[in-house]
Amino acid sequence: MSDAWRSAGVDVLQRPPASSTHVVVAHPSHLIEALQSRPSMLLLLGRVPGQRLAAEGYQSARVLAFPKPKAPRLLVPMSSPAAMEAAFAGAGRRPISPSLVKRVLGLAFLKRGIAPDQSIVTIAARLDPRPWLLRKAALEAKARPTDDWFLWLGTGDPLQRAVLHLMAPGGGCALKFSRIIGNKAPFQNEEFAARVAARLPGEIAQHVPRLLAEGANAELPYVLETRFAGRRLSEAMRSNWSVARKLNCVKRVADWLHDVAVATKVPPTAVAVERARIATLVAPLVADSVVMQQAMSAIEAVPGVLVHNDVGTWNIVIDRHDGFGVVDWESSRERGMPLWDLAYFLADALSLLEGRRHDDYTGSILRLFRGESRHSTVLFENVRRAVEALDIERSAVGPLVTLGWLYHALSPNSRQIRLRAAGVKTQMNPNGLLSAIADPWIRDPDLGFSWQRWQ
Repeated sequence: MSDAWRSAGVDVLQRPPASSTHVVVAHPSHLIEALQSRPSMLLLLGRVPGQRLAAEGYQSARVLAFPKPKAPRLLVPMSSPAAMEAAFAGAGRRPISPSLVKRVLGLAFLKRGIAPDQSIVTIAARLDPRPWLLRKAALEAKARPTDDWFLWLGTGDPLQRAVLHLMAPGGGCALKFSRIIGNKAPFQNEEFAARVAARLPGEIAQHVPRLLAEGANAELPYVLETRFAGRRLSEAMRSNWSVARKLNCVKRVADWLHDVAVATKVPPTAVAVERARIATLVAPLVADSVVMQQAMSAIEAVPGVLVHNDVGTWNIVIDRHDGFGVVDWESSRERGMPLWDLAYFLADALSLLEGRRHDDYTGSILRLFRGESRHSTVLFENVRRAVEALDIERSAVGPLVTLGWLYHALSPNSRQIRLRAAGVKTQMNPNGLLSAIADPWIRDPDLGFSWQRWQ
């Protein structure tokens, strides 16, 4: 916890000084000691009676810190059943099981304000105990602060952005902010992608969050954008929805990716710099320099398109009517490589449709691209349609898709470099599932740069 505070530019003391303390974090059993410095705010890891805090001049509120206060990935106000529903309700239905029963009963208790003491954080402040970001977001969105919010902190490293969700009819808005000082690049990419998307035809643009505001507070960048209400498509793909309904969702997103590529197509000369950048980055991963040169030559006549670069099912929000929004454009490129987003999305979505376990995820994707999956035809039909619509030479398809997997394989190392540059000492999470495709893809005789099964 101390490292997280420091990475955000906050000085941390083990014991509060006699005065001038902004925030004190303490267990309720140390409340008297915590109050001695008269801090502006207290974060108390447990329940504390509101009357006791009011007597000391504080307003208070309680939030659920899930799964536990010392390492939360989600904060939800205990006063908001709507926020509990939005934060914890699952997508679709699942077969009856002990875990499902536990989840349903747990949500029912939470919506009634009932939760274990060890999961509660009491926030006490001289003024409004709600997050100041809530007031900031409401001001920017020209709305009134609400108790229907939740804060998603995630499970990743400190580079993962936190997201404050403010719910309202039609979705509301989401405020994303950095937990590390000066981490500007992801926010700049997202701002730029939103502005590019805003110029697209309405039917295409409506699936991208609309930028409401952007800026920084104490060198912590943020963006405020419209919010899509619903659940991640990854959850829906694992639910007991019918295969037909899941396939329809996959088709709609794939059709949208196709339309985005066609609408943002630019000539090959406009992506010369991007091709050179990609070649420099992935060349060390290709043992044969001649093969690498041949691959780059094969894509010289390939047009550029707007790419998301992380369009997995986890970054697609789907509502109860199967409408969807594509979120988290922090890795986007205005002039990127065609087929990359399409291959990435279909690799993930169609493998989930197979119902494979995570430990067989890579094998499932390889079988899909080799034509050995019952859903390979869906992949191949979409690739053929994109090749024709974007005037991509057939000989460029294998090199294009392979370069995409190689590029994604660089992600873990690139993230580690960014963490070191930010002065953050942390253990990297395991490699992302799709970043692990490159090596087995290259070694498979039916795949690699010469992949032709799509034809």
